[in-house]
Amino acid sequence: MTNAGKVPGREVLELYLSKPNGVLEQPARELAAFEKTQLLSPGRSVYISLAVPLSHMASFDEARSAFVVCGGEYGVYLGGSVREAVRIGSFTVPTDITVREVKARMYPNIPFTRLSRRDAANTYPTGKLSGVAENVHELMPKRREAERFSHPVLPRSGKRLTFADVLANESLLPEFVAGMDVHTLARLAICAGHGWRVEARGEAGRLYRADGLDLPEMIVADGNSGVNLKEGNIGMPSGVTLASSFDKKLMEKVGRVIGEEARELGVQLILAPGMNLHRNPLCGRHPEYFSEDPYLAGVMAGSFCRGLESAEVGGCYKHFLANNAETGRKRNQSVLSIRAIRELYFRAFEYALEIHEPVSVMTSYNAVNGLFTSCDPELIEGLLFDECGFEGFVMTDWNSYDSADMAEMAAAGNSWITPGSENDTYVREIEAAVRDLRLPLGQLQENVLRLMRGLIKFERLRQNASV
Repeated sequence: MTNAGKVPGREVLELYLSKPNGVLEQPARELAAFEKTQLLSPGRSVYISLAVPLSHMASFDEARSAFVVCGGEYGVYLGGSVREAVRIGSFTVPTDITVREVKARMYPNIPFTRLSRRDAANTYPTGKLSGVAENVHELMPKRREAERFSHPVLPRSGKRLTFADVLANESLLPEFVAGMDVHTLARLAICAGHGWRVEARGEAGRLYRADGLDLPEMIVADGNSGVNLKEGNIGMPSGVTLASSFDKKLMEKVGRVIGEEARELGVQLILAPGMNLHRNPLCGRHPEYFSEDPYLAGVMAGSFCRGLESAEVGGCYKHFLANNAETGRKRNQSVLSIRAIRELYFRAFEYALEIHEPVSVMTSYNAVNGLFTSCDPELIEGLLFDECGFEGFVMTDWNSYDSADMAEMAAAGNSWITPGSENDTYVREIEAAVRDLRLPLGQLQENVLRLMRGLIKFERLRQNASV
């Protein structure tokens, strides 16, 4: 690429693919890779290489429950935007290539008509399934069945361990968690309240530091565009503005600056980046979220989080999944095809995880295909932990229990239910769920083990910073 102008400048190079429009309908063009130049003086050239992994070319075939690179001709387009991109070549895939088979999960709970470019007039959405349902006081319709996951109860050794012991020898973590009684496990699984009172400093929540465990502090705060405390700090441009730059390095620097300020303000985890898709103008969070494109959103979120955690502060991908409306968000249901989940909504999180795995992920308030996301084991245990191999912990969005069931949230794999309180109001609900067998003890132990693994990561980040 050459700067043919008269002044220094930068340019973004975007690569788009057109896929064969066969059994699986395809968009006209799909963003597959991009890169931004450094500042180029007039007449200066730079060589840019763009690569597209085979897995990024795949489409999701619901009939086979698999990601497939469809056979046929692929067009390659290059330019500074989708409108400017010109066709520079093509290649042919002789036959379908199955990239990855997955388990059938999160399928829609009600039938609906899908928009088709082959018959747009008769398939265009009419809104019959949208709107506020009158005199309905629970999620309807609910998914009839959801996949269940089991975690064995950890055997107790009788040793009394502290978090310091675990830091010295991480293999002791299961034994450390196994030594906790149900009350302690439940207490750790509930956030210890927030700092949004008039006299407080504005943190979103903090870990309950149970007696005798020697746990470090974990204070969390919002922070897509700065550390959201009642203290002065640098305000950054909105997420959608930053994503429009197509500048991964800039996004990483923004994350690092926010992380550095969070560290100085005594915050261990920033509840960002928010990275849902711009799918509906009624969402209300678009200044915070990045893009309508899953690849751009995922790459920018991963870059932001990598910068954030390079400053020894944890990050959190949110809101997981398909938060498409802020009004009535705790009672809203997103009904989606599984292909839309796999190629768009969840794919954005997968792209981000490929770049950087954060300390945590936050579920959303809404339901998807018949279950609240915070109560959906197929989403949390299935897609995130089983398929992606996620090694962090999952938390709920604040006050999700206004509409979602506490025991179901814990049983689905949430390690931290927020914002909770300093007393045992919400803790008692978790203890009762264990007694009633609605929440398996092994699942509660696994949730807390994942939370403790996050604390270990914080401590390792701090130790690296002090070296």
